[in-house]
Amino acid sequence: MTTDYVLVFHASSDQVHWEPLKRDDIPMWLRDEAIIDRLIVGEAVRNIQRENCQGMRWYAVTAVRPMALPKSPILRPEWR
Repeated sequence: MTTDYVLVFHASSDQVHWEPLKRDDIPMWLRDEAIIDRLIVGEAVRNIQRENCQGMRWYAVTAVRPMALPKSPILRPEWR
C-alpha cells in the first residue's frame, strides 16, 4: 500500500518567515528530482548561481497527506 502526499513549497528570505508558493511560482530548477529528494528529508535550499547572490530566497517543502487533513470548523453558507 502506498500513501500519496502533496508537497507544499515554501520560500523565505531569512529562514524564519516562510510563505507558501503557488504552483506557477515554483522555479523550474527547484523541480529537479534530486533537489526535491533533498527537500523531502528536511533541507532548505537556495540557488546562488541563478540568483546572482542578490535577494536569494531559501526554499523548503512540507509533505501533506490530503486525506489526513481535518475538516474545517468553519461552516460555509450554502449558495442557491
